Amino acid sequence: MNNAGGTGAKTLNGIELIHVDGKSEGEFVQAGRIVAGAYDYTLARGQGANRGNWYLTSGSDSPELQPEPDPMPNPEPNPNPEPNPNPTPTPGPDLNVDNDLRPEAGSYIANLAAANTMFTTRLHERLGNTYYTDMVTGEQKQTTMWMRHEGGHNKWRDGSGQLKTQSNRYVLQLGGDVAQWSQNGSDSWHVGVMAGYGNSDSKTISSRTGYRAKASVNGYSTGLYATWYADDESRNGAYLDSWAQYSWFDNTVKGDDLQSESYKSKGFTASLEAGYKHKLAEFNGSQGTRNEWYVQPQAQVTWMGVKADKHRESNGTLVHSNGDGNVQTRLGVKTWLKSHHKMDDGKSREFQPFVEVNWLHNSKDFSTSMDGVSVTQDGARNIAEIKTGVEGQLNANLNVWGNVGVQVADRGYNDTSAMVGIKWQF
Repeated sequence: MNNAGGTGAKTLNGIELIHVDGKSEGEFVQAGRIVAGAYDYTLARGQGANRGNWYLTSGSDSPELQPEPDPMPNPEPNPNPEPNPNPTPTPGPDLNVDNDLRPEAGSYIANLAAANTMFTTRLHERLGNTYYTDMVTGEQKQTTMWMRHEGGHNKWRDGSGQLKTQSNRYVLQLGGDVAQWSQNGSDSWHVGVMAGYGNSDSKTISSRTGYRAKASVNGYSTGLYATWYADDESRNGAYLDSWAQYSWFDNTVKGDDLQSESYKSKGFTASLEAGYKHKLAEFNGSQGTRNEWYVQPQAQVTWMGVKADKHRESNGTLVHSNGDGNVQTRLGVKTWLKSHHKMDDGKSREFQPFVEVNWLHNSKDFSTSMDGVSVTQDGARNIAEIKTGVEGQLNANLNVWGNVGVQVADRGYNDTSAMVGIKWQF
């Protein structure tokens, strides 16, 4: 079966391929996949009076054409018919037929979603605990170099519920300040550069056909960040953080029994974040631990502008990914304890366990259009998130921080992540 150039569409009664006059019990078997546009097509025997014929259909049911209706007898004339101002229209055929979507649609969506989100960061994820103690003077100072590693697992479905996608990602980012200054002697500004590498591999399966598709996206980013603290010494009070990045990616999609597809994606992402740190209490623990309890409400707006190139598959399907230009907003609160044990007096060792909860909203859904048929990621418009972790200084030279997070939303959407950061003071 070869595509003669058609774009593919839903079938109502199927496309008749084999017509048999009379009775026939011959069997025809489909060899390989038949795809066009967003749909998988299946060779199916007709039903009822059409049992001898074979059809190409994009749905799960074999076609059964309706018989011709019996002719109506000539009605008797009515000299005084009653007017009917609102006649009931004759219903047409139901075109909302359940059709088989290709799993490759989920792969294209997964690649675009990963490319737009893998390099998005927050201030505390990027910097962790930013202090070290000068071994000579004993003063607290700030390191300027940082590095973070993140791994994550994501699951979601498309709007029809047919396609289920899972993906795994890895992200490495590093950066450092290139300038620091104060405007009034108490605040501080930090401007720096950053770069990153990211990879995401995904698998999509169709619950209708059982066909699978694999996808991968690999790319790099480079950008700038700027951070302002109202109080540089204690970091209490307000802060503002912003960053902008340019990212570029190589993408692949490979479906069962189909050729591998390759294409590019690229674009900018940018963020503005604000928060306010407040000390709630200070108390001593039973084991000689001195604790300070902090709370910090946060808000962040992130613009995602990575766009995939239009791509024509080897079978002729034109693929156009959508969702770039999404604006993600985040509202949350973080609370933590800053703890120092008396046995660590004279040592540069402190720990800050924390819990963070967030509500995220996306203005757009990531989707793909295959020959004009749109398939959309479902459930990711509104997301609840919780994170927990620890930030710590192990000695005068080594700082570490890490967290694990879970996101949940509608229609089975969920995401789990783990992040670790390491900072070494030379």
